[in-house]
Amino acid sequence: MMYDIHEVRKIIIVDMGLKMLKQDFLDGLRRSLSGKVDVELIDETIRYYEDYIDVQIKKGESESSVLEKLGKPALLAKSIVQANANCGNSGSQSEIYEDGEAERYSRSKVGDKGVRLITKMPGWLAVFLALLILFLILSFVFSVLSFLAPVLIPLGIIFVIIAIRKSKYKH
Repeated sequence: MMYDIHEVRKIIIVDMGLKMLKQDFLDGLRRSLSGKVDVELIDETIRYYEDYIDVQIKKGESESSVLEKLGKPALLAKSIVQANANCGNSGSQSEIYEDGEAERYSRSKVGDKGVRLITKMPGWLAVFLALLILFLILSFVFSVLSFLAPVLIPLGIIFVIIAIRKSKYKH
């Protein structure tokens, strides 16, 4: 029976109770995601967890503690695959950690479908929609003004006449 080098490391690390290293975690996550989601999502997910681990270590947490909290890469990959399957896609977001350090990553979620629709819209369609919205707003404003014009114009004339008379009486 032949074992892959990664399987041997997994047996040694997991089965013998040794601590997993960051690179072992990331390699395991990549292997578990490989072929189940697109390469872009895999790369962004790996970058996210690599950045996350680094930030937590900078905050003073030990590497082994961070990896222990993240759990097994295979279980994490299963969650990512299921979330990706439920949403049908993934969206990029920026997360700001407590220390203010911004990191780029990809996360699947149901609420980002509308945002992804807008960002994948052709430029000409976006311009057309913007002009249409502007036209509708201006139409509304002018319809309100035309409704109020019979009242506002006489009031304006009255205020001008009063202002002119007041200025004549002051001189």
